[in-house]
Amino acid sequence: MREFDYIIIGAGAAGFSSLIKINELTKDKPEILMVSKGPLGGTCVNTGCVPSKALIEVAKHLKKLNIFEDRGLKITGYNMEFQRLFESIRDLTSRLRKSKYEDILNEMDNVEFIQGEARFIDKDTIEVNNGRKFKGKKILIATGSRPNIPNIPGIEKIDYYTTEDIWTMEGKPTQMAVIGSGAIGLELSQAFARLGVDVHVIEVLDRPIPTTEPEISRMLTDILRRDGVKFYFKTRVKEIHSKNGEIILKLISHSGEHEITVDTLLIAAGRRPNSDRLNLERAGVEVDSRGFIKVDNKMKTTNPNIYAAGDVAGTPKPAMLETIAAREGVVAASSMIGVEPETIDYNSIPVVVFTDPELAFVGLTEEKVMESVGACACRGVQFSLMPKSQILNIEDGYAKLVIDPYTGTVKGLHVLAPYASELIIQGSLYIRHEYRVEDVINLIQVFPTVSEIVKATGQAFIRRVDKMPCCVE
Repeated sequence: MREFDYIIIGAGAAGFSSLIKINELTKDKPEILMVSKGPLGGTCVNTGCVPSKALIEVAKHLKKLNIFEDRGLKITGYNMEFQRLFESIRDLTSRLRKSKYEDILNEMDNVEFIQGEARFIDKDTIEVNNGRKFKGKKILIATGSRPNIPNIPGIEKIDYYTTEDIWTMEGKPTQMAVIGSGAIGLELSQAFARLGVDVHVIEVLDRPIPTTEPEISRMLTDILRRDGVKFYFKTRVKEIHSKNGEIILKLISHSGEHEITVDTLLIAAGRRPNSDRLNLERAGVEVDSRGFIKVDNKMKTTNPNIYAAGDVAGTPKPAMLETIAAREGVVAASSMIGVEPETIDYNSIPVVVFTDPELAFVGLTEEKVMESVGACACRGVQFSLMPKSQILNIEDGYAKLVIDPYTGTVKGLHVLAPYASELIIQGSLYIRHEYRVEDVINLIQVFPTVSEIVKATGQAFIRRVDKMPCCVE
């Protein structure tokens, strides 16, 4: 049986980040085994961030073809080829998988890669594909997550897409039902609606994205409704069946039961950790009630020689994000080789929903600060008050700054605006370094930009923003 210095189970963001960091921090090239059941690159490049954002960009440009018609620019005679769009998305993911993962791995002569499924047979040994066995001095579990399939009567008898296999779609749907209104559910719902699909979103909660401010959830819902998305909140799917090639969903809510009929169903009801097929009990690795692997702040599990990072790890992450997985992989790698890692401040990690406009938030909501200290100071500003709004011809948007009233420090920032993903890092820095509202005001922003809205939320504490000139300090 061959023994490796390090075994990495998983080849996504956490696994690759850990692999690269181990090689960077060790003088002699250690022997490393990487095993992955799925394709190199994991969820993000293959079925998550990359393909979804490519689809979103096309749908956004289609929606805004004539946004500047009032300024003399009118575009006519365009053609939208749905099948070609999805072929190009698949081609994009293949190119990035090769250049960002396959080519890099091929250059590492100290790494052996095996495509297959790994399971533990004892505290330091794995078996791959029920055959070859390998020992590891240190082992990282970075197996990621998979779509959660709700237990709905009849769902096992119909064909449906998940957020991972929807990229295999060949023809344009006519009517689509989406179960779930989390980030990916909203993103894809808006994109498909803008491409001309009749979209129905079913959600058991009373609003989408419950981790942001409720008024922003409502604003985003209204924007998607204008794009044609139909929402069914506080509603669950009682049962599903098919008839004459169509999918019939029986919905139940406080107002009673009714049915909707579609030709395509997308399951976007969250994700679950890939921990259940690893035989973790044989390795002495414990999981919590939801199947996430228990780890400390150095990513060490209940087995001192086994670590976990990424979606499968039970850390207090605000969402399952590629960037968090990568950072956790770095922390795990540092810990495994004996270097004291810089632990992760999860409260200052931003979350983005790539709708149009984008929703980005970091830190706490007004409600959470109220629960924590008993009071909260908050200010919100409409994007339409920013000069950049008029330049872009986009009025939709809002930003809210959440402050601890006793210390004046920034506790949260929530932004619904174009390019919110590019500016939310300001909020991360404010929270991480305990900036006060005065610091937000005193920071000189670039004019005219969307990011000025962050400064405006600070200025709203001392004056009326709707009565300000463009560049008042």
